[in-house]
Amino acid sequence: MSCCHGIQCTEEECLYSPSHWSISSKPPDLVIETFITSMQSCYRDNLQAISSLQIIPYGDGKQIIDIWGNEFESATAIALFHGGYWQDGDRKLFTSPVKALVDENVVVACVGYDFATTICLNDVIEQATKALHHYFFVQFLAKRWPQKRLLVGGHSAGAHLAISALKRSNYAHRYEKVILFSGIYDLHPLLGTYIGRAINLSLAEAETLSIVSLDEITAELLVIVGAMESPKFKEQSHHIVKNYVRKHDTMNISDCYKIIPDEDHFTLITSLADKNSITTRELLNFILQKQLPRITTSDSSQSIQSS
Repeated sequence: MSCCHGIQCTEEECLYSPSHWSISSKPPDLVIETFITSMQSCYRDNLQAISSLQIIPYGDGKQIIDIWGNEFESATAIALFHGGYWQDGDRKLFTSPVKALVDENVVVACVGYDFATTICLNDVIEQATKALHHYFFVQFLAKRWPQKRLLVGGHSAGAHLAISALKRSNYAHRYEKVILFSGIYDLHPLLGTYIGRAINLSLAEAETLSIVSLDEITAELLVIVGAMESPKFKEQSHHIVKNYVRKHDTMNISDCYKIIPDEDHFTLITSLADKNSITTRELLNFILQKQLPRITTSDSSQSIQSS
C-alpha cells in the first residue's frame, strides 16, 4: 500500500510522517538526512561561537543536559526537548535557537533522554520530568539560579515531553512560558502505525499519556507550526491552543498560535539558526516581550482563528 506521496505506508502513517511533507519534495530519508546534517553543522557553529557550555549528566545513558550561555549574567533560562518520536534524535540536534537566545542573555538547556525503544514511554516522560523538576529546578536552578525566569519548550515529540513533564512537576508554577514547535499530543492515531509499533505503544499508554488538557498549565503559551506541514500536525497544535485559550479568557488563538509560511516540520527548526527568520522573530518576541520588526510575507495567515 502506498500513500499519496507514493511511499510504502498507509495514509494515516503518511499524515503522521513529517518527512513526507517537505517543501523540498525530497524523498523522506533525504529530508531527514538534510535536517540532521544542518543541525550537526549548527551545533559545531555554536561550539565555535559560544564560549560557555556545560555538559551535565542527570542520570545514565542519554540523560544529559547541555547548558549554553553565561548563567551568571542571564536573567532567563529555557529548557528545550528535542523531537524524534521518542525513538530518535539527540539534544545536539536542537541547538538551532541557541545562538539567538544566548545573544539575548538567555541561558539554554538542551535536554537528552533515553528512547522508548529501550524503555517504556512513561519512563521517558519520567526522565523528562526529572530533568525539568528534580535536576533543572531543584538541584541546579534553586541553588544557582533562584531568581531566573524559567521557560520550557520542545519540538515534535519533545513538545509532548515538555508539557508532560511540566504537568507532573510540583514546580510548574515557576515556569513562566511554554514554547511548542509542531508538537504531537494525541497519541491515539499512532496506534498500529510503524511509529507506534517501534515504541510498543499500547492503547492504555495512548489513553494515559496523551495530552488532552492544559488546565494545569498557568504559563503563557506559544505554539508554532510550519505552513507546509502535514495537516494533522497543524490540527493537533490548533486543538491544544483552543483548549488552552478556553481556560485563559484574556488570550486569543492568534496570540498563541503562529503558522510560519514556507516552512515544514524540519525547516521550521533549521530556520531558528537565522536570527532574522520569521520563526526566530516570533520566538524572541514571545520570550523577550518586545516587538521586533516584522517581515511582510505573501502569506497573510500567521494564525488560525478559532472555529
